[in-house]
Amino acid sequence: MSLDAKGSLRWQVQIRGRITSSPVVSDAGGSGEGAIYVGSDNYRLYAITTDGKVKWAFNTRKYVDSSPAVGPDGTVYFGSNDHFIYAIGPDGALRWRFNTLGAVSSSPAVADDGTVYVGSSSGVLYALGDKGDVKWSIVTQQWIDSSPAVGPDGGVYFGSNDGKLFAVSGDGVLRWTYHTGGVITSSPVVDKDGIVYVGSWDESLYAVDGEGEFRWALPTRGPIRSSPAIGADGTIYFGSADGGLYAVGK
Repeated sequence: MSLDAKGSLRWQVQIRGRITSSPVVSDAGGSGEGAIYVGSDNYRLYAITTDGKVKWAFNTRKYVDSSPAVGPDGTVYFGSNDHFIYAIGPDGALRWRFNTLGAVSSSPAVADDGTVYVGSSSGVLYALGDKGDVKWSIVTQQWIDSSPAVGPDGGVYFGSNDGKLFAVSGDGVLRWTYHTGGVITSSPVVDKDGIVYVGSWDESLYAVDGEGEFRWALPTRGPIRSSPAIGADGTIYFGSADGGLYAVGK
């Protein structure tokens, strides 16, 4: 559904499936039309116009709860529980797909050079080129639900269900890991100073610097599955399973 700035409903599209994927709004590629991309558990990724009409739907073989990412040329990247990550053109045509050997609920991240980073339940984070070729991969000890983040230095940061936060250079060299006390499904965010923030099922939000050194942790009263967001003034916002929405200064 689409709401205006006052919270009034503008339009709603019924697509006959649950939506756990987060929508992405994009006009990448310069068409001027704009589109909203979102996945559903009816096995499809949808492209919807800004006035609420379905442009196209792309079929996979399992449900889609990975949130899509859009590259600068308008290519839409998303994962499915059928084990594939897909690259789809703005017209809905398949450009390529890659088998990760596990369900993909992690949402892809696209770097400035077009490299696509995505995790899989196979426990592997992949770096893929613009043709779907593997540039490099990093193996963890558990599946990866956490979506990767690309830092200002080009480094890639992600969590794994093995409880570790990983930092990998843009060319695939493992820089460091930081072990929390619980599963990490929260997706990290990186501020302009290179500080990485991530939540853990051990009920704490962590701040870790660019060298992998602990800065601070804020305990809550429930697992943190929510991914933090950084405001314009540097405030970190996140939710906890204790029902609280938190705002934290640096």
